[in-house]
Amino acid sequence: MTSSAILTEVSTNRSFNGYQKVFEHKSNQLGCDMKFGAYIPDHEPEQKLPVLFYLSGLTCTEANFLQKSGCQRFASQHGVIVVNPDTSPRGVKVEGDDESWDLGVSAGHYLDATEPKWAKHYRMYSYIVEEFVPLIFNQFPVDQAKVGIFGHSMGGHGALTIGLRNPSVFKSISAFAAICNPSAASLTNKAFTAYLGEDRSNWAKYDSVEVSKVYAGPKRTILLDQGTADTFYTGKNLLPENLIEVQNPNIEFDFRRRETYDHSYFYIATFIEEHFQFHVKSWNSGKLTVEMPSCEEEVLRIGKKLDKMVEGKKEMDAAEELIEALTELPITMDILTKTRIGVTINNLRKKATDEKLTKKAKSLIKQWKALLESKSSSSTPNSKKRKDSDYADSNSPADSQQSKESESRTAHLPKTNGLSASGDEVRQKTVELLINALKSSDLPDGTHDPEEIAMRVEEKLFEVHRGTGPKYTAAVRSRIFNLRDKKNPALRENVLTGAINPAIFAEMKSEEMASSEMKQMREKFNKEAIDVSLWLLC
Repeated sequence: MTSSAILTEVSTNRSFNGYQKVFEHKSNQLGCDMKFGAYIPDHEPEQKLPVLFYLSGLTCTEANFLQKSGCQRFASQHGVIVVNPDTSPRGVKVEGDDESWDLGVSAGHYLDATEPKWAKHYRMYSYIVEEFVPLIFNQFPVDQAKVGIFGHSMGGHGALTIGLRNPSVFKSISAFAAICNPSAASLTNKAFTAYLGEDRSNWAKYDSVEVSKVYAGPKRTILLDQGTADTFYTGKNLLPENLIEVQNPNIEFDFRRRETYDHSYFYIATFIEEHFQFHVKSWNSGKLTVEMPSCEEEVLRIGKKLDKMVEGKKEMDAAEELIEALTELPITMDILTKTRIGVTINNLRKKATDEKLTKKAKSLIKQWKALLESKSSSSTPNSKKRKDSDYADSNSPADSQQSKESESRTAHLPKTNGLSASGDEVRQKTVELLINALKSSDLPDGTHDPEEIAMRVEEKLFEVHRGTGPKYTAAVRSRIFNLRDKKNPALRENVLTGAINPAIFAEMKSEEMASSEMKQMREKFNKEAIDVSLWLLC
């Protein structure tokens, strides 16, 4: 398959920071049309992304995984393309191919059949390795140094055998409830006999246990995931222990037993995040790449997306969300000048037909105009110095929240282990950054536990922004910037002593966190009309 292969887009849906798509193409290996799912995170035009191949189990189509697993959240979070093919040829009309659930349609077993009845079309191993993988590499922006494969049940068997037999392609392998030793399992006896014949020596290259014995590729760790309440497991059809017992110095197994979990997609959805983390760590020498970009880099990234909307190359559906992300960023005069983001927002304001979007763009321009004008007035000799006590008063939330805030001053902060239990290293990194910001100077008398405060703030941010997307990232950066602002020590003191409740702090807007001087400047300039020419000179 070359880059000239024709793909037909069957469907596309916005999901988190990316698109879940379904494509169809003509397969030369199988002699029929095949569908596959592809989740594509937002990315820059020249950016290459890691890719995970997922293989589904018996009775599945390409739809089951993308509709039930919840993979999109974590693919978006880690910037990983996820592709998942169908499980067998479709519409080829082999006699008896639809008479049972474990043979024929939706039961290709990721092998190349040798028995005459099945051999022409049932070539799922060659389809994946020789056709589907090259198609993905040629049609999508893939970083071929970061490629992984995983699957479930029959698909777990496929991921293990295909991954181990092609170590130069697949740098990481994991499996949910895999059929690890099909030669010894009654579940697969019918299909393997039908496809490959009675001679079991022909089965070896499609049996993970046998493939592991002869594996001579680079050293690797394979993640095996198994629920203990899985009836296929208790019925001795999956046999992961047989695979783990294989003695090969180049293979280690990370076997994770999940007490009380079964074989369903409820089980997969529960632990799929760990599989994403496993693969990302495998590609990055054991580390998750969760460092946040600088404010300037984030502004440039958002600006490029908005420019495309202004030029008509992209729809404006996400413009409002991007503007909201900009309002949370601690943008300085220097960043405004370097990025020319003001020009972009002004062009967007003139182009937009949605009244709500136009108002948000105008509001943001007013906010930045205040910053622009303040540059010339901030050095005035007669400017009044801010007192910390003045800031504390002016930084209070709205009146409707005062009683709630008053109660928080004496409330004990309960311990919570929810974040640590989640294993989300992006969120853990956020907590670490917040702790460092809270401890960036001497702690005032009456300080509450900074670690507990940081955790409470992060939990609220995660709840409000429904994940760790751009809004979450911008909100985190804004709070860290303001906590570290040496001209604004009262904010940090109020948060540490409980004068500002962590949950309230997590929802405060940039202007609420700002110093008294900045608030006064914003109020002054927000009353003035927008001078567009200022932005054309940025």
